[in-house]
Amino acid sequence: MLVSRVIVPVDGSAMAEQALEYALPLVQAFGASLTVLRIVGGQEGSVRTLALAGSQPGAMMDPATVEMITEEAEEGEHEAQRYVEALAARLAERGVKVESLVREGSPVAGILEETKRVPGTMLALTTHGRTGLNRLLFGSVAEAVVKRSPGPVLVVRSFAVESAEQE
Repeated sequence: MLVSRVIVPVDGSAMAEQALEYALPLVQAFGASLTVLRIVGGQEGSVRTLALAGSQPGAMMDPATVEMITEEAEEGEHEAQRYVEALAARLAERGVKVESLVREGSPVAGILEETKRVPGTMLALTTHGRTGLNRLLFGSVAEAVVKRSPGPVLVVRSFAVESAEQE
């Protein structure tokens, strides 16, 4: 399979961006394009759904609350777009052919959907490398993506020191 595009899913964290340094040599070697992908809507979508449900007749949520929650979710989407565009601009300054995308949905489904959209797509993503109870409680987007990806996946173990509240 010829790799024509490498997707690096990011979540706004420096940890997720670590995969970029491993993806860039692959992009150059394959002459591929790079796509920086941010999925929104996991939590934002749930909040928006809750807000919309609260706006139904007989619901307990007042219209001002619905409007506030909807505005916050939309601002989150705009912030995600600004983030990936800034990241793409920094990469473009380095001579990388890069596209920035924001998609709505759950992280796993959104990543896989975008991967399937263009044949010859490879993924490069970072994992916390959690094990045991932490993995059970927090799940693993990387693991789910690796199991279901239609193409090659490069998984980079995070080398960042994480805070105790993230562990």
